[in-house]
Amino acid sequence: MENHESYLQENVMPIAQYSRSLTIKNGDENLLALAQLERIKHAQKWVKQNIDPVVTQAYAAHTEACRLRNKFIIPLQAAEADIKGAMIRFNRAIEDERRLLQMEAEAKARAEEERQRKELEARAAKAAEAGKVAKAEAILEQAAAVVVVAPVIQPQAEKPRNMSFVKYWVAEVIDASKLDRQWLMPNQSAIDAFVKATKGTVEIPGVKITERERASVRV
Repeated sequence: MENHESYLQENVMPIAQYSRSLTIKNGDENLLALAQLERIKHAQKWVKQNIDPVVTQAYAAHTEACRLRNKFIIPLQAAEADIKGAMIRFNRAIEDERRLLQMEAEAKARAEEERQRKELEARAAKAAEAGKVAKAEAILEQAAAVVVVAPVIQPQAEKPRNMSFVKYWVAEVIDASKLDRQWLMPNQSAIDAFVKATKGTVEIPGVKITERERASVRV
């Protein structure tokens, strides 16, 4: 490790510092820059020879550790998902049952409210026929004020205290041709491949094609 650190200070950091403020003004400086690129290539070879084996060994150890972990965690995660799925289905079933019972209770309440109102209206009509106008008006006021409140139906099974169910929404694209433009994402890799194959000679509407250069050094 000490040799690694000394190589870093002697062969890597000076080049990194040199490149950060580099501006080439003449041919000599251009040749000096080329020499630095050659040093970089040599340093990269040193890294592959001395550091890459350490990375490979560490990666192998990491891969084996992940494999061992997955032997435990994957079946546990699958079991957790299965149990939660069963509980969600059960909770949905009892909620559907509760909602149905609530609708029935509310329908009964409305029916009872209508029955009481009609009964009072009938009494008011009789009072009016008997010439008891004030009494009829009072009864009609009672009829207008009749309200029958349905009881709140509770779930048939008590929800565990340490368990909660959160609703969320997901989107599944079933016909991409009907999507608005705001939901479409350009296929950048396909565009890049097309521009590379055509060497930028074919225009693509909505795309700016720029020619760039990449330097290559052989050592």
